[in-house]
Amino acid sequence: MQLFEMTWPQVDDLSPWTPVVIPVAALEQHGPHMPVFTDSLLLGEIMRRLEE
Repeated sequence: MQLFEMTWPQVDDLSPWTPVVIPVAALEQHGPHMPVFTDSLLLGEIMRRLEE
């Protein structure tokens, strides 16, 4: 589950012991051919796969 997809009643119903993962990625250059948001995009995909 991702917080931005949840309504506040769904969040309110979560156990206080629900684990939370806060992904943090760098914003840096990877050459002139790639966006600076590359690490965040990759981390988002990793988090999506972990959720499965």
